[in-house]
Amino acid sequence: MLLATIPFVNNEFEEFMIKEEKKFRIIEQRTKESEKGLLKSKKAQKAVDSFIQEIIEQNSDYLPDIITETLTQGWSRVMFLAYLKDDQEHQWIKTCQAAQDLVWCLKPITSQKDRQHWISIAPKLLKELKCGLQDVSYHTNNLDSTIIEIRSILTSTFKQNMFN
Repeated sequence: MLLATIPFVNNEFEEFMIKEEKKFRIIEQRTKESEKGLLKSKKAQKAVDSFIQEIIEQNSDYLPDIITETLTQGWSRVMFLAYLKDDQEHQWIKTCQAAQDLVWCLKPITSQKDRQHWISIAPKLLKELKCGLQDVSYHTNNLDSTIIEIRSILTSTFKQNMFN
């Protein structure tokens, strides 16, 4: 009787070991994916911080506080998410371009070509900023007033450029 139960116990033990090995492989896979995600997240944050810091340092002469704050506190989050998703959509490049366009729109404009370029990008830029900032819930209650303030700054800068 005892000999008859040994194969049964052996089969149960083998099934148990197969299940445990499968669990171990799943845990190992999830751990690797988690580490990859953490590394990608750190890389994204470093890229965003570096880009934002550089654009602010290079253009600090004509960046109002609201623009600096929006870039560092809000748009940086939009850029971070875009960097993480960038595999197919090229959103990172678009978010970088939007930040550059925002700063460019605040610079002195001297040529007619630059004025035309400003007129063509400013409205699209404001929409893009608003959509991106909404997506990351930046100043949810005050977002409209922030966008209005940015629009006002852009408009007054453009008008000043017209008379210089």
